[in-house]
Amino acid sequence: MLKLLRLLGVLAVSGAFGLAGSALAAAEQELSPSAPLPVATILAAPETFEGKHVVVQGTVVEAARKVFPNGRPYHTLSVRDGESVLTVFSWSRLPVRAGDRIEAIGVFHVWRYNFRHVIEAGAVRRLERGR
Repeated sequence: MLKLLRLLGVLAVSGAFGLAGSALAAAEQELSPSAPLPVATILAAPETFEGKHVVVQGTVVEAARKVFPNGRPYHTLSVRDGESVLTVFSWSRLPVRAGDRIEAIGVFHVWRYNFRHVIEAGAVRRLERGR
C-alpha cells in the first residue's frame, strides 16, 4: 500500500509539471483497487483482468511456503470464493493460514511464475480468523 501511495504522489507531482489532468486521473483509477470482485467473475474472463489491479475476498484453503529452483522462497495461498479458487502469490510471508477469511489486493495474471490465474499480492489482510 505504501508503494501505491508513493506512486500516486509521484503522479501528482508529474501532473504539476505538465502531465494532463485526464491522464493523471486515468492513472490513479488504474492504480486504485475498487470493491472486491467475485473470483468467479475474474475466472469467467481472465484475459479481461490481465495486468489489472484487483481485490478479492475469500477463504484460504491452502497456505504454503515454497522455494524456486534458484533458492528464492515465495508464498502462495489458494483462496476460495464460493466454488471458485485462485492463487495468491507473494515474495513476502503472508500472515494467514488455512481457514482464514482474507482480502487480497494485487495484480491479476493469467500466467505468472508457472501459476495459472494468480494474483501477485501487494497486500493481504485477514478479515476473520479461521476456526
